[in-house]
Order: sequence, then structure tokens, then C-alpha cells
Amino acid sequence: MNRVFKILIGLAVTVILVPLMAVVVITQLIDPNDYKDKIQQLAAQQTRGQLTLEGDLGWSFFPTLGFTTGALQFRLPDDVHAPFAKLTSATVGVQLLPLFHGEIAADTIAIDGLQLAVNVDAAGTGNWTRIMRQTASTAPANAGTQSAQASGAAIALAIDRVVLSNAAIHYRDHSTDSVWNVSDTNLSLSNVNLHGKPLAVALNTRVSSNTLGDTVFAISLNTQVSYDNNQHIVDFESLRLTLDNLTLEGDIKLQTGDTLKATGTLATQTSDAVALLHALGKPDIANQLGKGPLPVSLAADIGFDGNQSAIHLGKLSLKLANLNAQGDLLIHQSPLEIGGTLDIPVFNAQMLMQTLGLEVPAFQDPSVLRSVGLVTTFSGPPNSIVMNPLVLTLDDTTLKGQLGITDLDTRQMLIELKGNTLNADRYQTLPASVDNAKDSKKKPAAATEDVNATLLPLAALRAQRFSLKLGMDALIANKLHLEKVQLAARGADGMITLEHMNAALYGGSLSTKASIDARTDTPIIAAAPKLEGVQVGKLLTDLQGSTPFSGTASIDIDIKTRGNTMPLIKRNLNGPINITVRDGVLHGVSLERYTCQAIAATRKQQSAAQWPNDSAIERISMSLLFKDGVGVTQDLKGKLPQIRILGDGAVSLPKDQFDMHIGIALTGDLSGTDPACAVNENYRDIVWPVRCQGTFGGENAKTDCGLDSTRMNALLSKMATKEAKKSLEKKAEEKLGEDWNSIKGLFGK
Repeated sequence: MNRVFKILIGLAVTVILVPLMAVVVITQLIDPNDYKDKIQQLAAQQTRGQLTLEGDLGWSFFPTLGFTTGALQFRLPDDVHAPFAKLTSATVGVQLLPLFHGEIAADTIAIDGLQLAVNVDAAGTGNWTRIMRQTASTAPANAGTQSAQASGAAIALAIDRVVLSNAAIHYRDHSTDSVWNVSDTNLSLSNVNLHGKPLAVALNTRVSSNTLGDTVFAISLNTQVSYDNNQHIVDFESLRLTLDNLTLEGDIKLQTGDTLKATGTLATQTSDAVALLHALGKPDIANQLGKGPLPVSLAADIGFDGNQSAIHLGKLSLKLANLNAQGDLLIHQSPLEIGGTLDIPVFNAQMLMQTLGLEVPAFQDPSVLRSVGLVTTFSGPPNSIVMNPLVLTLDDTTLKGQLGITDLDTRQMLIELKGNTLNADRYQTLPASVDNAKDSKKKPAAATEDVNATLLPLAALRAQRFSLKLGMDALIANKLHLEKVQLAARGADGMITLEHMNAALYGGSLSTKASIDARTDTPIIAAAPKLEGVQVGKLLTDLQGSTPFSGTASIDIDIKTRGNTMPLIKRNLNGPINITVRDGVLHGVSLERYTCQAIAATRKQQSAAQWPNDSAIERISMSLLFKDGVGVTQDLKGKLPQIRILGDGAVSLPKDQFDMHIGIALTGDLSGTDPACAVNENYRDIVWPVRCQGTFGGENAKTDCGLDSTRMNALLSKMATKEAKKSLEKKAEEKLGEDWNSIKGLFGK
């Protein structure tokens, strides 16, 4: 028994020692340097380049069977300045004992000083495509593939460590005149295997390019990678990628095969997005974001399905300065569908603008945009994206409804919102200040340019396609206070139409329609507003700070004009304007005083009474018919407590002037206030002429009312003639007695 045991041990030792001795003999008796020429010749036969083994080749033995090289280089025929590839040394160490079990267990593969010179010519062809010589048949390649598959099934690969140190890649693309350099590259792979066990990857490198200026990026990558050959799954665990001050962390699982699928979590952050943009060669964008630092972070659960061409970002979180946003996003392609949710808690938008380096406009109210928020769900049919429902917080205003693009190709907008109160004037920007009036007078050309400046952005209007519905409990716009606002508008191909706008306005109502036809370079503008029962005094006070007139007004307008400058719009305006005011007051004008002065003048007297500064008007109406910017009225009518008003006149929009002739007739007696204007039957119902002239628009608006001297002289002449006639008739009657009655008809009435 002992003899059998000894025989078995001897056989086992022989089986182990004989191969080991063979390896020792081979490594000791065979000098690989004897085959350097053969290796170089073989490389010349198989490739178009020249392999030069500059250093010595050598062996290593137990516990690893190793092969080492010294410096070598591989040069292509057109390599002028540097070879395509060169390295300082390379070492391959294979563990000896696993070979007897049909396994390749490499201890270490180390490559030091690898340098690659990669070039793309002007035609876009890379020099690496010219390495191998072309063969007549692809059969050897197929055979090699089959052989590799067969050997892969028979041999399990396991490498303890792969190390690439001090590597560099120089890439030049002559077709784009771009140069990229990858330097100081150190790559370490630990536990390389085909068993699905985690592979540790550590990479550090530096990247520069002429497209990035003088910037040199420091890049590092650390992760655990595993590959399931049966399921075709690549798993990246504990992934951490650093690019200067940008860090990307997470876990990603990729399923390869016929289609690509990906799931996992990713989080990225940068301590200063401004510095990062400068480093990326985007100074224009970076400069718009200020000097920084600007911290940004983004995190999400990610999913990608190549079968459905879908991308999903769940638990999405964005932090940008003082803005925080959460939500999720789902994107389908072919056709494009976008859905998800977005929640932006209230934040200070002015502070964000300042952090981003954006200039905060000088608003009428400096406190606006300090409370902005958004909560919405967005979805829609293919090729659209609509936020519905939407809740938008804008300072004191809350808007609810839906907002989006119903056709991404044509950019058709949909806006349907309802809100509580909005003071739009708070968000108007203040005009640029003028240093002094003297400087402004030195620049008449600039003033002319302002007057003739185009008012409507025609190109922008032609690009608009939208449908708008808006409802507001209260709205302040251009100093007008409106309530219960309801409006609908639409636009397409340069035709902008206000279908209707209804609102409560200063105790009355407003309803209007309007349109802008911007399809030609001379736009056509039409408007048909109608006001009923509006307190015109309050309206004018809000518009211009004061009012010359107050009362309850009804105004009906239907006008049309052409042009894109204010002079043209004024000059081409046509259409009627009908105005009726009840229970009115004409401020700063005493029609009674003017009437009394006229009566006193006929008596060659002067009125010394103190008359009220205003004129109460029971009712006044007027119709203006505009033609080419000039409105003419022939039917001004009004009624005061003791006065009746008739009038005519014109309003010239191009000249910003008006000239109104007002006839005042006494229906009562003013002698109680001033005896100088006592009225007898001779003066009753005489229309006393008053003329009001002035300018409107701008700070130079003024009104000047007084007796109409021209018409007054005519009236006095007529009255004198009438008085003289009456005097003659009286004398004739005294002389002729009853005979006068029979002959006075011969002289007319």
C-alpha cells in the first residue's frame, strides 16, 4: 500500500515538475531578442508601418510567467514628426498554475509611456485606417472570429491588474483645424474577468484643445464595472466622474444587444458654472452669467428604453442659486411626446437674475419679481407640450389654467389663464433718464428718429401663432383700472385679432374688438371700442393725472388706420367717434362767465362778478368723423342749467391740435349774479360765440378758451343792424300812426 502511495505521489510530482522544468528550460535557453528581427519583419508584412523594437525583450518566471519589452515604436509611412505609436516599456505577467486548468490568469499587464499620434486628413480619413494591409478575402477574418469565439468558450480570462501609466494621445483633425491633447493619463483596471465580477476602474488624465483656448481639463473617473455576457448587461456601480469643478456620481446599468436600455441614478453638481463655461470655451455665455461663483446641482433617476425611444427622468431635482425645482420628465421620440411634472417653490427672481449676472430692469415698482413660483403637470398629444393644470405665482397675482405649444413645428401657442388681480404697470420699465433739457435740445435728430420710429415689430408679429383666452378679476394696464376682464385673441401669419374684450370700467363697461394686419410692410390697424356709463373724470385722472372734464360718458368708436409710425397712423386714421356725456363738469372753464361777458360787451359794460371756475353740464354730445387724421364735428350739443350749447369744430391728429367753436345761448337769467348780463327779450336765445383752441398729447398740452372775436363782431354787427331797424320802425310808427301798419310790410320783417 505504501508502495502504491509513493508511486502516486511520484506521478503527481512528475506531472507538475516536468512542465515547470520545460518552462524553465525554455526561458533560460531561448532568448527572445533573437526574434526581434523576425517580429519586426512580421509586422512589416501584416501592416503598412514599421515596428522598431528599440529595447531588450525578456522573460520572467514563477510565480508569474512574464514577458517584457523595452522601448518600441510603430511608424506609418506618412509619419513625419512623430510615430503613430510608441511606448517606454510593456510587461505581461501570466500566473503559471492556472494554465494547467485551462484558464488564463494574468497577474499584471503594464504599459508605460504610451504615446499615440492620431491624425485626420482634410478629407476626413483617419491615419489608423491605413495601418493594416488590405487582404483579398475575408475568410481568415471570419475564421479568426470563429476561433476567438471558440477559445473564449474554452478559456476563462482573468487579469489581476492592467496598468497604463504616463500615456498621451495627440489628435489633430485637418478637416476642422482642431487639435486635442490627452496627457498625463494613468489608467488602472483591477480584477479584469469575464465572470461578471466587478472590475475596478480608476482613470486620471488631462485634456486640452485649441478649441478651448488655454484651458486644461483635469478629468478623473472611478467606478466598479461588471459585465453579464449572457444578459448583455454592463453595470457601473459607485460611478464618480470629475471634470474640473463638475462632479457626476451615480449607478448606471446598461443592457446592450439589439437595443440599448439604461436605468440608474445620477447626480451632478458644480461649485461654479461660470468658471466651467469659461473652461469649456463658452465665454459669451459665461459673461452673461456674471463673475460667479454660481453653484448648480442636478439629480435624477434615469431610464432609457431603445425599443420605445423613451427617456425618463424621475425624482428630478435642480438647484440653481436660490432656485429649487423638483419634478419628473418622460420623453418619447418618433413621434415626439413630452410629459411630466414641475414644482418650483416661490423664490426671489430678482436675486436669481443678479446671481446669474443679468441686469435687473428698472421697474416702476422695484419690489416686483421677488415672489415667483410654478406648479404644473405637462403633457400633450404627439408634437406638442401643454402645461395643464398650471398654477403660476407672480408676486400678488395667481394665474391658473393651461399654457403650452400645441404644434412644435409651427410653434402654435395656447394660452388660457384666469387670475385674481394684476397690476401690469408695476412691471413696466422706467424710461432712460435725460441728463438735462439742454442736452436733449442739442439732439434734434434723435427726437426725429423717436417720432418716426417703427411701432410694431412686423417680423415678430408674422411669426406669431397663438390662441389666447384671459380672465382677470382686476387688471391695471396703462393706468387704466379694469375689473371682470374677459378677452380672447388669436394670431396667425401676421394677422392678429382681438376677438373680444369685455370689462367693467370706472362704473361702466368696456367692450371692444381690434385687429392688426401685419402681412404687409404697411400694417392695417382697426379698433372698435365701446364704452357705456363710464366715469370719464376718473378715467382721465388715472391716464394723465388730471382731467378737464368729468361725467358719465358713453363712447362709440369704429376707426381704421394704416402705417407703422405715429405720424402715419395719425395721418391715415378714418372713421366715426360718437360721444355722449351726462351729469358732466367742465373743469377750469366757466361758460356762464363767458356768456355774461359777451352780453356785457354789447352794452359796453364789463362783468365784475366772481363766477365759478367750473361749468356744470347736464348733457353734451358730439360726433366726430375722421378723414385722413382730421375729425370734423357739426353737431356739438349741450345743456347747462341756464345755458344751451351748440358747436362745431375740428380735431387734427397730425398736428395734435383742436379748434372748437361753441355757441352759448341763455335759457335763463344770469342777472342775479351780475347785473351787467341782465337779459331782456332782445338778447334771449342769442347764441353767444366762444372759441376753444389748444394742443393735446404730451407735456405741452394746453387749452385756451375765450370769446370768439370774429363771430362776436359779426354778431354785434347783426345786433346793431337789428337795433337800428327797430329804432327806425319805432319812429316811423310814431309819425305815421295807423298808416305804418299798412305800409311796414313793404320794408320786410
